[in-house]
Amino acid sequence: MGYDEALWAQIKTGVSTYRRHFAKDPTGFWLPEMAYRPKGLWKPPVEGPPEGVRPGVDELLMRAGIRYTFVDAHLVQGGEPLSPYGEAALGPVESQEATYYVHELESGLRVLARNPETTLQVWSADYGYPGEGLYREFHRKDPLSGLHHWRVTHRKADLAEKAPYDPEAAFAKTEEHARHFVGLLERLAGQHPEGVILSPYDAELFGHWWYEGVAWLEAVLRLLAQSPKVRPVTAREAVQGPAVRTALPEGSWGRGGDHRVWLNEKTLDYWRTVYRAEGAMREAVRRGGFPPGSCSRPCGSFCSSRPPTGPSS
Repeated sequence: MGYDEALWAQIKTGVSTYRRHFAKDPTGFWLPEMAYRPKGLWKPPVEGPPEGVRPGVDELLMRAGIRYTFVDAHLVQGGEPLSPYGEAALGPVESQEATYYVHELESGLRVLARNPETTLQVWSADYGYPGEGLYREFHRKDPLSGLHHWRVTHRKADLAEKAPYDPEAAFAKTEEHARHFVGLLERLAGQHPEGVILSPYDAELFGHWWYEGVAWLEAVLRLLAQSPKVRPVTAREAVQGPAVRTALPEGSWGRGGDHRVWLNEKTLDYWRTVYRAEGAMREAVRRGGFPPGSCSRPCGSFCSSRPPTGPSS
């Protein structure tokens, strides 16, 4: 985003939407693509917004009442990024220790890092469960009916080489994979008894890309409820207690660990359009004459066009 006002508007919209649906204030925030930018000098990739020193994303989250968020493993490891799709290999074992800590930034925002080993098991079609030959083939479907009649069989097999899908065999396999996953969690918990294992995934993976994924998730939760070695908790619970003071670099969970998926030569015209829209929004708010606090809705200062510059609320 080119302007802090636009970033602030997105954060406050998320906060007010959560409040409207759950009737309470959120304390955590999932940043898009786990993308984080610390405080520092910022230069726009195309014309539009001004160059200058901007607050870190964490500072704006704290001002909105958010107290924790999530980042990719390499931001706390200081090593090679692990793509959500599993292209990169795991980093050195010693560098993975940092993913089990609760981290705290200078602003006070707490951060949990994605655990690489559990990520590979679920995200990667090459190394993880979704590539299992018994599971339903998502990418290939009948050209006339649009239905998925085949199993994965082998990821690189042509459609003619795909075997018919057997739902009973596929869903039975989820129980085996759930036991394997919980076993992995128990092993990691034994190695890091005071640590936190963060295993975040896009919700669309379950039941969409991985048709049997919802059944797998249910089986995992049932097994965890019986496990004496792993305690499932909410993220809000996980960030309580001691934390390691950390300064994070900029990055995301996209390919390469940076923003290249969304910011490259092919997308520059898109960002020109986005920056013009941001500028138009700022001008519309300025012309509208809505001073902070003039709105009667519960969001109060959400009507402000300018992010606050004072102490954290």
